[in-house]
Amino acid sequence: ERDAAASRRMLALALVLEGQSRTTAARAAGMERQTLRFNACVERVHRYNAEGLAGLRDRVGETGPKRRLSPEQEKQLAEW
Repeated sequence: ERDAAASRRMLALALVLEGQSRTTAARAAGMERQTLRFNACVERVHRYNAEGLAGLRDRVGETGPKRRLSPEQEKQLAEW
């Protein structure tokens, strides 16, 4: 896996599925235990169940603030 964040999620998930505690799995995957708490990763669990390992990858454009300019305005700005 080229996506480092997805690799860490896959490792943590595999360890939890093998019976490791979330604390141990998080530590082994190089992340905080809070990252693996149930409420924080429900969406990723649903994505994993629906899409398999691909559901653990980051989605481009799903995070961050909404764009304030319309596509037409962005095109005009690029022309300027």
